[in-house]
Amino acid sequence: MPPPTEVFQSDLEGYKSGTNVVLEASSWIGVAGTFSGASVALTPDSNLTLRTRNAPIDSSFTSGIKLSDSNLGANLEFRTQGTGSITLQTGFTGSGAQNANISVGKLTTAGGAISLTAQGSGSDVIVLGNLDAGTGANTLKADGNVRFDGSNPMTLTGSSLSVSGGSGVLVNTSLTNHSGLWVNPAGSLLSINGSLTMGSGSSLNNAGTLDTATHSVVDTANQNLVNQRSGTLKGTGTLNVGSGTVINEGTVAPGHSPGMLAITGNFTQTSTGTLNMEVAGPGNHDLVQVSGTATLGGSLAMQSGTYTPTTTESYNLVRASALTGTFANITSHRFQPWRSLLFDNPGRVYSKCWPLLLHQPQHRPSPKSLRWGTRHRRYHYDRRRKYHRHGCRKHGQHKHLINNRHLNCINTSLRRLGVIPDH
Repeated sequence: MPPPTEVFQSDLEGYKSGTNVVLEASSWIGVAGTFSGASVALTPDSNLTLRTRNAPIDSSFTSGIKLSDSNLGANLEFRTQGTGSITLQTGFTGSGAQNANISVGKLTTAGGAISLTAQGSGSDVIVLGNLDAGTGANTLKADGNVRFDGSNPMTLTGSSLSVSGGSGVLVNTSLTNHSGLWVNPAGSLLSINGSLTMGSGSSLNNAGTLDTATHSVVDTANQNLVNQRSGTLKGTGTLNVGSGTVINEGTVAPGHSPGMLAITGNFTQTSTGTLNMEVAGPGNHDLVQVSGTATLGGSLAMQSGTYTPTTTESYNLVRASALTGTFANITSHRFQPWRSLLFDNPGRVYSKCWPLLLHQPQHRPSPKSLRWGTRHRRYHYDRRRKYHRHGCRKHGQHKHLINNRHLNCINTSLRRLGVIPDH
């Protein structure tokens, strides 16, 4: 492999103002040596463009663009002045590009844009330091992941922000966004394993999947967090909206099979929203913990992968300082919730569930009878005679009359199952 072409710091800093500096390579662009002042500063209004081709015909050593070195690491800064911009791109030939990452420390402009684009299967944009576009825009795009991996707290600053990763956007550090609206688009993953803090001039809308790991925090600086219809909020972290509200128009699915999602602030679920709750057993189920007021609406979807209740059980699904509203629709898998939810004074929502263990599950119950039971006992209810009988191996058959209260409860369950008409 031929030796690389060297461009020195003095070369980049010595061009006259307004120069377009463009460096292109077939396989990789890197930095080496000692940098004066830990910063490469171009002359006013000069633009810096670095591109690598990374085509199939190029060397398999396609490391892309790496603007951090072993000495300065994330502290090495590339800076433009005035209207000067910074553009980094790997795989600029488009289709067929090899894997080629972009890794940067600090990038700074005054009014020019910062644009990082990593093309090629699995190519990542890796940000280790601050990105400050001043009054310009930040645009980060990768066919793989966009990763914020700094070991120290990092900031994003600019007039606007566009971040999209084909495999997801991963925040593995403490990141503060001082740009404008951050939209996680439909079909995208924004995974927080650290903290994401929105500045006073920024906000966050989620149309994709926003996933928070345990002990992770998304802080919106007292602004609303809107989970749009196509969006999903999930995980075991904390959504801190302060005096604001988490507005769910899409899906909220706490935990990672199962777990608790904490909300510091208020929570509102609209008519299009769904609260998706998983039950793995008594005391082992999803929970939404709200420090403020929870306003309920839309749908509750309860599910269980392998667990089937064998007795009537209550599940604490939402805990808040105050509760208003209720769910318009309730759906379930493997067990049957009652028609209404139960509320108590501390602001907890319970779903009281009826076990669906049919004596003959392969047959649909007739309109006149229903069989249900636990592991050791089977029950049969006859609507015509208004009694039920139960039996077990030890005690044989028994028959009991049913009073009106029990009759109403059983009829409610029959209607909920669709066995008898709902009228």
